[in-house]
Amino acid sequence: MRAIPKQAVAIVSEFEGCVLVAYPDPATGGDPWTVGYGHTGPEVKPGMKITAARAKALLTEDLKVAAAKLRTVVKPDIIAALDDCQYAALLSFVFNLGAGRTWSIWKVLNAGRFDEVPAQLARFVNAGGKKMKGLVRRRAAEAALWHEGDAEEADLPSSVTRSSPTPPTPTDTKPLTKSKSFNAQGIAALNGSLSVGTATLREQVEPYSHLSDVLGKIMVVLIVLTAISSVVGLYLTWMKKQQANR
Repeated sequence: MRAIPKQAVAIVSEFEGCVLVAYPDPATGGDPWTVGYGHTGPEVKPGMKITAARAKALLTEDLKVAAAKLRTVVKPDIIAALDDCQYAALLSFVFNLGAGRTWSIWKVLNAGRFDEVPAQLARFVNAGGKKMKGLVRRRAAEAALWHEGDAEEADLPSSVTRSSPTPPTPTDTKPLTKSKSFNAQGIAALNGSLSVGTATLREQVEPYSHLSDVLGKIMVVLIVLTAISSVVGLYLTWMKKQQANR
């Protein structure tokens, strides 16, 4: 069985809080009674008191129960492909809500569509037919924790990638003029190239400044050619990056 990551303990501790004296369910005023970090069970009775150490131990046990529930709805190879942050986000989710077998979030996960998981998490924010701010905050925290794992995304197992259709090559490549990378980096490089090119040309033709009319025309032609050359070079570099990203 996979170990419970520290990130799961941290996020559940934050949202559940720790109460060392048993308290009743706010909706019923009685059962289920809760103690520690959201722990419930037949052994939790009115007046029950526990230590902080016991509360931590119960939290670990409850997270193991959540992990067992998760294994009933998510394939083992998918769970193995999750990093600790992603796994922790799902444990917090299941700890809070359980693991309904028909929920679409499991279908998305089992299909290996990890990028869709945060949006699926965000769907579970209602209680009693109303959107709850506490659930919105918790789902947002779980989504943020999931994205922390995106920085070093685990490779999907071959059993997943073999069964996933290869997407077609994109045909609607973003126009060069609308590319953020081109606008931010390409224009800066173009400006730099033009500045350097212009300065160089001026130095080279300075000795012949008495031929101002002719040189002026030559300068214009050479600057235009330099600009065209720079744009073509940037365009080719951009196209290579697009090909590499496909």
